[in-house]
Amino acid sequence: MTCCFFGHSDTKEDVIPRLTEAIEKVIAEDPGCTFYVGNKGSFDFYVIRVMSEMVKKYPGISCTVVLSVLPDPNAEYPDDYKGLPTLFPEGIEKRPPKFRINYRNDWMVRNSDTVICFVRKGRGGAYKFTNSAYKKKKRIINVADDPYDFGS
Repeated sequence: MTCCFFGHSDTKEDVIPRLTEAIEKVIAEDPGCTFYVGNKGSFDFYVIRVMSEMVKKYPGISCTVVLSVLPDPNAEYPDDYKGLPTLFPEGIEKRPPKFRINYRNDWMVRNSDTVICFVRKGRGGAYKFTNSAYKKKKRIINVADDPYDFGS
């Protein structure tokens, strides 16, 4: 199984217990699951924080941070990705910079069969890409406290 994540950029830290529970549910179903996460907004960084612990606890899983821009090799970066490997989707470098996040998110939808999301409203990038996954009949696990209903 392959799973990706989408969530509103202003997600609060209280999502972590629900996020952890959803991730552990997916791992229980497939102890060799592959996870993909972006690197923009608070939801992605909560996922990175949780997944950095999960890969230690469950050695059969993997989690990769999927980038939309290459990091500057001369810049010093804090440990934003908590030791998780990164990936730059093939072909993204040919896209104009303002479209690279969309390309990356489309890539994650195409390469996943499950989406764990935090979506409470029917607008924004988290909604757009989770809805795209829903239309492609991907499994959706919404961990929002007041979740948007993709089935309506």
